[in-house]
Amino acid sequence: MKLRFLVIVLAAFAVCATAADLDRDALYQLSTLPALSAGLYEGFKPFGVILQRGDFGIGTFDGLNGEMVLLDGIVYQVLVDGTVARPGPDAISPFATVKFFDPEQRGDIAETLTYEETRKHLDSVLTTRNVPLAVRIEGTFEYVRARSVPVQEKPYPALSSALEHQRIFEMTNVTGTAVGFRFPTALTGVQADGYHLHFVTQDRSAGGHLLDFRLGDVKYELDYAHDLLLELPSSGDFYNLR
Repeated sequence: MKLRFLVIVLAAFAVCATAADLDRDALYQLSTLPALSAGLYEGFKPFGVILQRGDFGIGTFDGLNGEMVLLDGIVYQVLVDGTVARPGPDAISPFATVKFFDPEQRGDIAETLTYEETRKHLDSVLTTRNVPLAVRIEGTFEYVRARSVPVQEKPYPALSSALEHQRIFEMTNVTGTAVGFRFPTALTGVQADGYHLHFVTQDRSAGGHLLDFRLGDVKYELDYAHDLLLELPSSGDFYNLR
């Protein structure tokens, strides 16, 4: 399959296209991981607009206020206490990765694989490792270790400092969904290479950024993205980032 990355940098004030105008195969990236890592947590794009770009994804909220899970077109916010909120369309994000989810591969895993073992298993079935991949894993998890972070105050610290205050949650024998992406090494600088997954329980009461897990009986779905739309902030903080 021919690789064709289309990177479009949009100003924050640009007129947004409707979902009907967009390629469903395109992955939409709001800002970059290096910008977030440097402490650029100020939201600049409302979720009502982000949802025009996809119904599946991960990200965070204004001020780095928790972990975002976008699943079946609904935005969930895992707060620092581990509970899950449903923000409105006017809530804003500084960083998000979303896509319309149209799975191209499916499979079952009935083994008690760890997060690392699951990554290796998925890598072994991929048709290519060189394009971004949306990953959905749904079913019973014997164990889940996840995190969330508290909202940060200005002047914002670097992400490494903010994560010193993360809260870690452990769950056992829970049914839920892991949502996220695998980025190829070629796109390091937009996102971290490898897998980045968030989690939400079936009853939408708990979740977080996945640190580790042990599978029970799950199904996975994979969706490759051959176009990348990258939207960057137009704020002075981003323009002056070194």
